[in-house]
Amino acid sequence: MLCSLLGRVGIIRQSGHLKSRPKAVLADKGYSSQVLRNSLIIKEIKAVIPFKSNKKASQDKRQKLDTRLYKKRNVVERCFVKLKENRRIATRSEKTAKN
Repeated sequence: MLCSLLGRVGIIRQSGHLKSRPKAVLADKGYSSQVLRNSLIIKEIKAVIPFKSNKKASQDKRQKLDTRLYKKRNVVERCFVKLKENRRIATRSEKTAKN
């Protein structure tokens, strides 16, 4: 699903044009699959995804994780937390006629 989502996501540049290819994808260990990594390599997108601990280093030829860039992932995570906390305000479920 992530590969199809990346095909639909775009970034608006300052000039107003749509940039359809990000420089990097930041994700957690849940997205650490070889299929995803290969599709990102084909699209020339940097994968900042830590490997799962049960993968053998000799088989997958691990590269070092860009920790400086990986730390920026928490911005999106915090955004989702705030959205979930304020879900009832956003959906206005407390303002129904029953309540």
